[in-house]
Amino acid sequence: MSASWKLRARVALSMALVLCTVAGCGNYNSDGQEEGGSPADAPAIGTLEPRHGGRIVELTGSYDAELVIMEGGMSFVYLYDDAGSPVPYEGKAVQLSVATPDGKSQTLDLEGMGSGAGAHFMNPLSQEMTDGILAAETYRAEIRVTTPEGEQTGQLEIQIGE
Repeated sequence: MSASWKLRARVALSMALVLCTVAGCGNYNSDGQEEGGSPADAPAIGTLEPRHGGRIVELTGSYDAELVIMEGGMSFVYLYDDAGSPVPYEGKAVQLSVATPDGKSQTLDLEGMGSGAGAHFMNPLSQEMTDGILAAETYRAEIRVTTPEGEQTGQLEIQIGE
């Protein structure tokens, strides 16, 4: 199976997961817990699993983030509290910086939207940056979250296909 085919399969799965979450597949209350059943046990700190096909980025404060960058460049950040519950976007600003080893970089202010388990921040990377990530097959991402209580940051080196 070629690396390109694997990447496309992962992107398709990620898109399906993101679309399902954003479009509201499932019935979630304002705390991000699925209604009509018992809530799943919250993950222990440091063991948060991606829920949208992305990568977990540990932030310096009380939040962790999940970063999803689609093949077309649309970027999503989902925030979770220490208990692993989704965090509403209101009152927060999220900035995403992406850089490739060859020196290409871009910084985006992401827009908050959604509610419950679908609360997220999003904005597209430029086509040039998206092409640079795909060509390099590796990149560094930094997430900066600003709240009235202060700022939290986290970084992650990402190898496409792993």
